[in-house]
Amino acid sequence: MLKLYITDLAAYNAGKLIGSWVDTTIEQEEFDSKIKDILDEGTRACNDTIQHEEVFITDWEFESIEIFKINEHDSIPAIKNIIDLLLESVEEHQYRIIKFLLDNFIVNSVEEAIEKVDDVIIYENMDMKQVAEEYLELVDLSDVPDLIKHNIDFQGIAIDLEMDGTYYPEDGNVYQFLG
Repeated sequence: MLKLYITDLAAYNAGKLIGSWVDTTIEQEEFDSKIKDILDEGTRACNDTIQHEEVFITDWEFESIEIFKINEHDSIPAIKNIIDLLLESVEEHQYRIIKFLLDNFIVNSVEEAIEKVDDVIIYENMDMKQVAEEYLELVDLSDVPDLIKHNIDFQGIAIDLEMDGTYYPEDGNVYQFLG
């Protein structure tokens, strides 16, 4: 899901790039061990007598979709906790929904996004006009004369639906937030 390139801060400040890619999906004990290994290597590389203690994120790579933004000085334990929470709470196909909720400021945190994930419908590979057409398929138009049925302004309905604030065209899909 997410790999972080974690770098020893003291070694970096001494002009040495000591770090390693660490997969955030591994168990906490192994994760902590990898960070300790980075700090030990940095301490040795700098010939320091005092153990290095601080790390920072030099690079990151989401495997499929960048669910949330990362900065180099973000809390690594907090990021690990978020990844663990995502892995235990949602399915991989729901990552796009989490990203959508965060990117559109509908929620303020991954935790809130997880709570709202079932409040989002994705109309895949559709635009707003197609969503409007699908929307009207749910309406009983049997009593409406054909002259009117064949002249419905789907584009106008699409604009109104989008202005409603619950539909969000994004990345070739339309997201509907029901909450």
